[in-house]
Amino acid sequence: MIKYFILLSFLIAIQCKSGQVVPQQYEGRKIVFGDGGGFSGFINRFYLLDNGYLYKKMHRDTGFTQIATLKTDLTQQLLNQWEQKGFDQLKLNKPGNAYHFIEFFRKGEQQRIVWDPYERGMYEDLNQYFKVLRGIVQKEINNQNK
Repeated sequence: MIKYFILLSFLIAIQCKSGQVVPQQYEGRKIVFGDGGGFSGFINRFYLLDNGYLYKKMHRDTGFTQIATLKTDLTQQLLNQWEQKGFDQLKLNKPGNAYHFIEFFRKGEQQRIVWDPYERGMYEDLNQYFKVLRGIVQKEINNQNK
């Protein structure tokens, strides 16, 4: 009987340690951003969760890859800028042949913005915000490859 209890305790401990966060099912605040379209039609997605976990899921990936864990203050700053810049009030679904998108999730609500990054003179704030997000992703990927 004691052997079964020890075995059961061990299995429960392993289960708890291996429980991974699935970005799509994460219930906290998160930003999903990426790009798609063009000749290939591929879509690349990046997930920033409010716990700082940063994931990617590229066009042919079957699962998520954790890129990094960002510092809390940087994560909160990026999430808070969504509202500070007024993006939470923006309704935009104007993709071009190629497009960028940002989705913001909070309290069971979802907002998706899609735009053509090559449309001159339009969406400058969105393009800048997107560049910041992608710059962080690229920096973290470069750090992994060192």
